[in-house]
Amino acid sequence: MVLNHPSFFVRRSYYADRVFDPALRVSGDHQWTLRAWLEDPAQFRYVPEPLAHFTAGGASMSVPLGKALAEGARVGRSVGMGPLGVFIGHVVRTMLYFPQYLKLLSNQYLGRQGD
Repeated sequence: MVLNHPSFFVRRSYYADRVFDPALRVSGDHQWTLRAWLEDPAQFRYVPEPLAHFTAGGASMSVPLGKALAEGARVGRSVGMGPLGVFIGHVVRTMLYFPQYLKLLSNQYLGRQGD
């Protein structure tokens, strides 16, 4: 499951009983989203139009891939995923990491060209 949280519309009341884990530096939003999905997938609706646009970067790109994978494994175990689910999470996170990392490097390089 890949869900980009900036495109979510969530009632404020929904957050009241579902807090983020502050110990998770880069995976707190993923854990929160995964728990919400596992609680009731029917509460998610697909909207075919773009709701948000964001670029590579942010907290998930500020730590080494190994740390992000370790947090992802912790999230998987915390929601009851078995070893196969955690492994699939590693594969997906790694596949998503590298294109984002290359785009981030490209944006930084192009930004320096204007200086």
